[in-house]
Amino acid sequence: MTPPNNSANCKAREEFERLRLAVSTVASAQILCDRVLTDDDRKRLGGDFESANQRQRAYKMWKTLRGCSEVRAVIEVAHAIGLMSVSNRDWLLRESGEIPTVEEAIEAAIESGALVIVESPRSAAFAGHEIEIDWVRHDRLWGFLWHLARHAKGNRPIDRLTFGDKSRANVVTDLKSKLSKMAEFPVTLADMITVVGKGTQKLCLPPEKIRIFECLDGNPSEWHP
Repeated sequence: MTPPNNSANCKAREEFERLRLAVSTVASAQILCDRVLTDDDRKRLGGDFESANQRQRAYKMWKTLRGCSEVRAVIEVAHAIGLMSVSNRDWLLRESGEIPTVEEAIEAAIESGALVIVESPRSAAFAGHEIEIDWVRHDRLWGFLWHLARHAKGNRPIDRLTFGDKSRANVVTDLKSKLSKMAEFPVTLADMITVVGKGTQKLCLPPEKIRIFECLDGNPSEWHP
């Protein structure tokens, strides 16, 4: 849970350890819950601070919510609760290997076996292999997979309202069926899309096993909820 062990980042390792201890306290967890987390975040952690804090410290709460590594969680929490500046945050992320190029991050994510969704140009991979579907041609199926993955990254299901107020009641079931029947779509991944309520389904994949790369203003970056 420490940055790579080499002489070039000795200062980074020392700073990381200092911050790790700082964000492991009850006080840090309280600040995170009170000042940073949203109502939805708190609900996902169990609804109250005491129960969440008994199970996990601040950085582990963040890891659960954001689906990131523990190293990144320590650094991001430290920044979020005011223990470090933006420049120091970016420096420590860089020194700990948490800011690779987008291309390197996508390649590493695919190699890890995660579900990898790339917005532009559209592509998807799972279990180390590209899902060879023409996503431009199958635009509605792409939209379904995109929303499904983003919601699952935040540990949430999707329903018809995900696709707009005027969507049909069976839109989720219909799109899931069409995607699952595509010969190129992995059966194991299709089986992870499960019913959790009437007209509501969820991708049952751990958030850390879902990597999403969006493109904003022509600049690709990894998306976190």
